[in-house]
Amino acid sequence: MKKLDEDNLDSLRELTELYIMVKDVILFGEESEPEMKSDIQAINELRNGFDHLMRVFASCFEVERDYNPKYIKKHRKSIWACI
Repeated sequence: MKKLDEDNLDSLRELTELYIMVKDVILFGEESEPEMKSDIQAINELRNGFDHLMRVFASCFEVERDYNPKYIKKHRKSIWACI
């Protein structure tokens, strides 16, 4: 396993903080609209963000791919776009 550098750790911390806020907004929307018609896209984007996060971890842990800092950076940026 390769360690994440300080830049990656800082970014993941900021993403975690943002995710907590976004999750609270989504939960509020679920409570105010039980049919959840407007939440489908938000939930899909969170799922896509999670997929990019797992790609980052797969590279760090060298699971089904080699460690690649450029690949990690690319998918870390994609997480931001989704969340």
